[in-house]
Amino acid sequence: MKIFVFEYISGGGMSDQVLPESLIREGELMLQALTKDLSTQFGVELYITRDYRLSEHFFLQFNNVNLIQVAKDSDIKSIFTDLCHYCDAVWPIAPESGGILAELCEIVSDSNTLLLNTDAVAVEITGNKLSTFNYLSDNQIPAILTSTLSDYLWQPNDTCVIKPIDGVGCENSFIVSNIAEYEQVTTNVVNTGDYIIQPYVEGRPISLSCLFKQRRAWLICCNEQQINIERQQFSLTACIVNCATEQKPIFNEMIEAIADAIPNLWGYVGIDLIATSTGPKVLEINPRLTTSYVGIKEALGFNLAENVLQLINGEPDIKMTKDQPVTIHIK
Repeated sequence: MKIFVFEYISGGGMSDQVLPESLIREGELMLQALTKDLSTQFGVELYITRDYRLSEHFFLQFNNVNLIQVAKDSDIKSIFTDLCHYCDAVWPIAPESGGILAELCEIVSDSNTLLLNTDAVAVEITGNKLSTFNYLSDNQIPAILTSTLSDYLWQPNDTCVIKPIDGVGCENSFIVSNIAEYEQVTTNVVNTGDYIIQPYVEGRPISLSCLFKQRRAWLICCNEQQINIERQQFSLTACIVNCATEQKPIFNEMIEAIADAIPNLWGYVGIDLIATSTGPKVLEINPRLTTSYVGIKEALGFNLAENVLQLINGEPDIKMTKDQPVTIHIK
């Protein structure tokens, strides 16, 4: 089975731009972990594109990994499309912002190649934080109130979070607690319709690593995100994979409801939420591999990529041989 693994940041998606340090770090961690897991699968041959500025050293240890270098002036969309036609399956890892992940998933589907990810339809829903909130609310799933910045009027005593409507992680996310901070952030926003605003909710920032298929969901582990706030801006510094929590039964009910609400979710999906004193509230849904994936094998002792491949023809066979927390440092 020929599998094309395309990590957008390191794989040439930004070959004509400056590589963002934080995103390249997370992208490389996910790509290396996924390569390790897939390379052990019998009969699997991997194809991976690499930005010309990045080292290929890590991948040389694998006999079944083929590297394709992407030069500065390369047409990455053509390269991606050609590899979709050449390979049997494609596993894209890309940001939802700007419709990037949705477009990649659509190209895979149009090439009649197996997509090892949620399809473009559900990516467009979950990639937009406002539509995600609307879907969740319509299905009575607790979520943090979300509205576009253009529809919001500042209220005294509010503490809010402003972020891109299709942003990834903490990128361009700001916390504001007074009118001066609010005006400082919004002055630099060109189109307020492209940003959303949410109340700042106190609680424990949790991400769930899950598998989805046809209205079914499997909770793999709960992870705690370590968030830093500096100069009104959020940044993810580390993630504790497989953290202890007594709320797993509630989380299981929540992801089963999400599977019903958005039935096209497939494969690995990350769900960010805030565990509050009154219960969990969903923050966003990531229809792709997330940084938490990096620590799952060490924390739980099983190959999650193998379980994703099992979804092609059946259900995952999740057999955990470990149960320990693992910290992934982002910075």
